Amino acid sequence: MHDLSDPIIALNGLGPKAQEKLNAMGIYNLEHLLFHLPSRYQNKTQFAALNQVRVGSEVLLELRIDRTETLNTKPR
Repeated sequence: MHDLSDPIIALNGLGPKAQEKLNAMGIYNLEHLLFHLPSRYQNKTQFAALNQVRVGSEVLLELRIDRTETLNTKPR
């Protein structure tokens, strides 16, 4: 079992080259790797109400589909 303070090289499959690249990004141990977030991280833990959403904003909505319909079209 690994400890969060272990160096990233402790993971199977990571060698010295990968360690150098991750170190360049500020990732030195398993804790750094675990909590590394992308630069455009999107928080997907909170839903927004549809009536409070502004145009152009990125939000997470939860919707329920009440019904569906099938439309017949001409075959090509």
